[in-house]
Amino acid sequence: MRRIVSSKMTLALKILPLCLIVVWLLSTLNLYIRYLDGDSFLWLIAPLLIAVSIFYAWEFIQFKKISVDDKFLYVSNYLKEIRIPFENIDAVVEQSWKGVTYPIDISLNSRSEIGSTIRFMPEVRFGHSVEDSSSVIDELKRLAGAL
Repeated sequence: MRRIVSSKMTLALKILPLCLIVVWLLSTLNLYIRYLDGDSFLWLIAPLLIAVSIFYAWEFIQFKKISVDDKFLYVSNYLKEIRIPFENIDAVVEQSWKGVTYPIDISLNSRSEIGSTIRFMPEVRFGHSVEDSSSVIDELKRLAGAL
């Protein structure tokens, strides 16, 4: 039986931050154009704002929808879905350095059509601790035969 292990909010996590960043950049640039003269040092901040926005947008766009059954890992970027045998999983690592989001990276032994590293956000249930994501990691490692 196939079941989803990634967050049901994955599509929103991919699109919403990008929309907010675009609105924020356009609003900021509008303020620069309307209220600052061309000689202002604040124009130096605009490239930094754009670079930070691109970084954050890239981080969120990488999230994939993940589901599993007893033989395969199914990975979707919402344009294409591929099936990966569990034997192709090299490592499953939680990226806890990112603060409260805790995405999980799955490294593959060989490159797939979607890439060699798959990032997803596990389902987060309100009232449960963040350590619940470790059960997803343990399950993926077990299915891959890594434990």
